[in-house]
Amino acid sequence: MTRTSLHHTTLTLAAVFGIGLIAVSNARAGEQMWSGQPATFTPPAEHHTFHHHHLGVFTGYVEKDAKKKKGGFKTGLEYEYQFLEWLGVRGFVDYEAGDLKKWLYGGGAAFHLPDTGAVFFVGGGNERSGSKNEAFLRLSGEYQFHISEDILMAPTGGYDFPEKGKGAWFAGVMWGVSF
Repeated sequence: MTRTSLHHTTLTLAAVFGIGLIAVSNARAGEQMWSGQPATFTPPAEHHTFHHHHLGVFTGYVEKDAKKKKGGFKTGLEYEYQFLEWLGVRGFVDYEAGDLKKWLYGGGAAFHLPDTGAVFFVGGGNERSGSKNEAFLRLSGEYQFHISEDILMAPTGGYDFPEKGKGAWFAGVMWGVSF
């Protein structure tokens, strides 16, 4: 798969998610209209039931060197155990396809801002490409939209700082379930 087709795939996924969000908000307005109520949008309550366990799937794009056009599709799994409403411990496993072709795994601390969907992650791990291993530091952020009590969608972005060489930025969407 070429870089251009990966770029188009990422844009298509983003468009599908955006259309889905618009459809959900329009469906809510339609329900109000058919019930005889005025069609006003009432944002859902930000507070949700606190869950300790969170499992997520990430898909997105990663780019290591914009000048040399090194990048590709990124996908991964993550699990977080939330001790408190504002603090959790997260582990992750990612695969970067395209020009990079490597596995990344690690963990760290997730800081949830109270009464918002914002989450900041600080952690580290190991990236493995063939027989080469290298440690890295990851800083990332996401904003969690709760679709239902247990299901969420989070636009995510971050940067991996390796021990040597250039780092890589990534952006995408994480779909998660809480239990």
